[in-house]
Amino acid sequence: VAQRPGPCRLEVLREDRLARMVERETRGATLVGVNPGFDVHVLDKMLRRHRLAPAWHYWPIDVKSMAVGALHARGLDDLPDSSDALAELCGVTPLPPALRHTAMGDATWARDWYDRIGDPDVVVSRARQYGKSPAPIADAVREGVAAGLAASPASLARRS
Repeated sequence: VAQRPGPCRLEVLREDRLARMVERETRGATLVGVNPGFDVHVLDKMLRRHRLAPAWHYWPIDVKSMAVGALHARGLDDLPDSSDALAELCGVTPLPPALRHTAMGDATWARDWYDRIGDPDVVVSRARQYGKSPAPIADAVREGVAAGLAASPASLARRS
């Protein structure tokens, strides 16, 4: 089953057609997800069954790992292992049970999480709710975002 953007339109596709769509839509893309290694494995096998090869970037982004790094950089330690709890610390509502482990539910959740991790104000306010004082690096990131600059780790290191 494939869901197209726009008005809710579902269609049932044969796997060979779906594989061609996946190959075309992911060619050159960086895959982002919660534990994207699973998705990479499943999609790779499907593509190869239809004599196609993955052409996405070789290094997918795991938003759970990204969140742990962002929260540690902002002074939070002893983080929970739960994806739901980490998402909440980043200002993202966990998925309701009916949407968990569905293609659209997981993709939307990963996108929302990815977008929020880059917003230092959200993560800093969550850090305060967690009972921690955010690290000075969060202020530097916020200043960089407010100025419209990309704050790389190297530029942040030079500021301190």
